[in-house]
Amino acid sequence: ELSSEIQESDLLMETGTVLVTVNPNKLGRVRVRIGGAFVDRYARSRSDLPVSPGTAIRVIDIGEDCVFIESEEE
Repeated sequence: ELSSEIQESDLLMETGTVLVTVNPNKLGRVRVRIGGAFVDRYARSRSDLPVSPGTAIRVIDIGEDCVFIESEEE
């Protein structure tokens, strides 16, 4: 559940985990930790490789309908 105190911009540069595979040019799903709360968001990757569930990620940009992520291994 997203608290009204958390803004989309608060997600930028935060870390999280992939819940549903983020394939190239397709939406996946991630869980991002902000303080003591977790928020789930649709996500896209700018990588040409899929990002699998359980992979540690960082939010690098905010789109209209999703966040853009990169794998923490990159």
